[in-house]
Amino acid sequence: MIEIRDYRDADATSWLRCRLLSFFNTEYFDDVVVERPTLENPVHRLVAVENDTVVGLMDVELFPDRATIAVLAIHPDHQREGLATRLLDAVLPRLESDVLDAWTRGDAAANDWYQRISAEAVMRERFGRVHVCRQYVRRL
Repeated sequence: MIEIRDYRDADATSWLRCRLLSFFNTEYFDDVVVERPTLENPVHRLVAVENDTVVGLMDVELFPDRATIAVLAIHPDHQREGLATRLLDAVLPRLESDVLDAWTRGDAAANDWYQRISAEAVMRERFGRVHVCRQYVRRL
């Protein structure tokens, strides 16, 4: 059985292993770390653990005006089992902000998940007609 709980220092090695293996076949393959990154702001650090091994992780950094998913990774052997959603459901009640954002690259599976959990997805379930405005930015 997989338990969702707060990160512990004893999780460090399996946390890194999970993150590396999760990112290996994605556009984040080059985001290699050898220790858990230190964030500047307070953070909620959650892990999904099976037999004392981290199989999923989510760090949410807290800013004055928002919360940001700093890292979300699910071990390849446990992807598509709902662990990302379970981690999200566990962190949401802890957030005082009314805004949660995330950054990702072009990975289709990651983008599909973020779209499913977004406000747009909720609006599409509730209303028959939804219009989305998108911003495109070019730095000059």
